[in-house]
Amino acid sequence: MAPLLLALSLIRPLDTLAPTQPGRPSFVSAASGIILKGDHYYLVADDEIHLGRFKLNSPQAGEFIPLFKGEKLPLDLKKRKKQKPDLESLCFVNGGTQILALPSGSKTNRVRGALLNLDTLQSRVVDFTELYEKLLETYPALNIEGAVVTRDSLKLFQRGNGSSAQNALISLSLAGVEEDLKRQRPIKKENILSYKPYSLGKLNNVRLGFSDATIGPDGDIYFLAVAEAEESTVKDGPFRGAVLGKIAADGNLTQIGVLDAREKPEGLVFLGSGRDFYIVTDADNIEVPAKLYQGQLPLLKRR
Repeated sequence: MAPLLLALSLIRPLDTLAPTQPGRPSFVSAASGIILKGDHYYLVADDEIHLGRFKLNSPQAGEFIPLFKGEKLPLDLKKRKKQKPDLESLCFVNGGTQILALPSGSKTNRVRGALLNLDTLQSRVVDFTELYEKLLETYPALNIEGAVVTRDSLKLFQRGNGSSAQNALISLSLAGVEEDLKRQRPIKKENILSYKPYSLGKLNNVRLGFSDATIGPDGDIYFLAVAEAEESTVKDGPFRGAVLGKIAADGNLTQIGVLDAREKPEGLVFLGSGRDFYIVTDADNIEVPAKLYQGQLPLLKRR
């Protein structure tokens, strides 16, 4: 049986009022995560040290919010890639009053995240070094691409696009992480609760790897997984397709369908309590704006 194809409708390119610095484009070029709060959605891009903020249901250009005050990344793309913190995922913490931006950990310098206060739009650096050094013992090709907050845990999604192909769900104590954030100390390795490996299979003969996740309207976790023809956590490879899947409360995983996406989807969020969702894309090309698309679940089982 052919896999179910999930249609996507283009909502808009993610253009902004101004660039993050002179010489950069006035748009998000490498969106890697999205979350919704009130009448705005927030984006993280893996080639920036800013968040993008856009008004929901509006065509107006967005704005960038700095996460690392006073810092700039090189304009040269190779130098920029070496120095970037590689922010890949977003989640709400402390009752939804703050946004935590998490780095991938795919290189030794990609261990700085940021915490943004939504009331003041002030941010500070969050150190993931200790936590990620511990995770490297289990995942030598570490590449954290998604983060989801449940009632009592922060779940990290390890993308298995390295040579070891280790896709996994890593559960952390939410209370422990929030205490570390409150005390402004590094995120501790003692917060690790469990590891759960997942086999995602292949799409178009290329291994699938997690690229983001979110909580769905039924309370279960929904994820994106992409097929990228490159066995590296650092290099970008040709995009071969993506799927939308679900992880139920018991940990069982199901693939819902293949996304009709021409560019790599890296961020996922649902629109309220219905079946509609947004994804954001990364074309791996500085000259191509990231885009916002809307899709719909084919079926929603309510509890």
